[in-house]
Amino acid sequence: MKIQQIQAEKLDLIGWIYNIQDISIIEKLKSIQKNTILEKYEVSLKPMSEKELLDRAKEANKAIENNDVTLQDDLKKETENW
Repeated sequence: MKIQQIQAEKLDLIGWIYNIQDISIIEKLKSIQKNTILEKYEVSLKPMSEKELLDRAKEANKAIENNDVTLQDDLKKETENW
């Protein structure tokens, strides 16, 4: 399915959802939304391989050696202005 077709389908669904008056249908849609979010989150929790962990540690050590880090105090000050 092309992107334009997907966008058209989504707009069609938005219009349909906007006009729903039956709370049971809304609850079913909310359940689908929640389950979809949970599934995506659970997939993101897959454990790292040993190689991925070591590569990540090496990358972090290089960043530290190159002083390419943000100190915690600096980060706190930065977030105070958000």
